[in-house]
Amino acid sequence: MKAFDELIEICSSYHSKIPLVIHGFNKSLQLAKQLIDKGFYISLNHSVFKKEDVDFNVLPLEKLFLETDNNESVLIEEMYKKAAACFQILEDELKEKIYSNFTTLFNTNGR
Repeated sequence: MKAFDELIEICSSYHSKIPLVIHGFNKSLQLAKQLIDKGFYISLNHSVFKKEDVDFNVLPLEKLFLETDNNESVLIEEMYKKAAACFQILEDELKEKIYSNFTTLFNTNGR
C-alpha cells in the first residue's frame, strides 16, 4: 500500500491537467475509494468481483472502468454481468455509465 501512497503524492499535481487511470486494479475497495477521492479513475480487474461480503456501492461509477486484462478465459460481457450484479444496477445502465466515463476521460463527446 505504501506504493499507492507514493503514487498519490507524486501524481497530485497532475490531476487538474490530465486524467490518471489505475490499470488492472485488484486491491481493496477501500484503497480504490481513496484513489478515486484523490482524483484517479480505477479500471477494475475481474478478480475484484470474486470478493465476497463487499459493498461495491462505496465506489462512484463515474470513476470506474472494467477490464479483462487480455485474460482469454474472461469475457468482458461476463465482467459487465458480474459487475452489474455487484453494483446492484442493470447491465445496460452500467454500460452507459462506463461509456460516459470513456467519453469524459478521452473528451470524445460521443464522436
